[in-house]
Amino acid sequence: MMNKRNVRAFAFGVFFTACVIGSYYSFFEETSKTKKENLTEEQAKELLNDAGYQVMTQKEFEEYVTKEAKPKVSETEPKTKEKDANAEKTASDDKEQGTKTYKLVIETGMFSEQIVELLFKEKIIEDKYEFKSYLEDKGYSTKIQAGTFSVTNDMSYEQLAKTITKD
Repeated sequence: MMNKRNVRAFAFGVFFTACVIGSYYSFFEETSKTKKENLTEEQAKELLNDAGYQVMTQKEFEEYVTKEAKPKVSETEPKTKEKDANAEKTASDDKEQGTKTYKLVIETGMFSEQIVELLFKEKIIEDKYEFKSYLEDKGYSTKIQAGTFSVTNDMSYEQLAKTITKD
C-alpha cells in the first residue's frame, strides 16, 4: 500500500540518484563537447582539413568568389567576340529616373554567389549578403537559369529572383 511516507521516500531516492549521476558526469566524465571547446585555431583547421574541408579566411573567400565571378573567354576566340560580350554586359543609366539597367549574362555552372557578386558590382543590389540569403531562404538559389537577363536597380529582390529563375 502506497502512503504518503512511501511516496516521499521513493521521490527522495529518485532525486538522490539523479544528483549522483549528474555529479559524476559533471566532474569525472570529459565529454567530446568539452574536448572540442578546448581546440586551438590550428587544431581546428587541421581537424577540418583531415575531414576534407577547405579552410580559408573571409577575405580569401571573397577574393575567390570575385575571381570566379569574372567571365571566362577562351584565348582562341577572336577578340571581337570578347568585345561583343563586354558590350552586352555594359550597364546603361536612365538619367531621368536614376534607374540603372544591366544586361546580366548567366553562364552554365555559375554559382549564386558569383551572380550576386556581379549584381553588387554593377550596383543593382545594395547588400550582397542580404540578397544571397533571400535567394537561399526562398529556394531560388537552386532554380537559377543560364541566359541573358535585363535587370534594373529598382527591382525588388523578389522581382530579381523571378527574373533569373524558372519561376
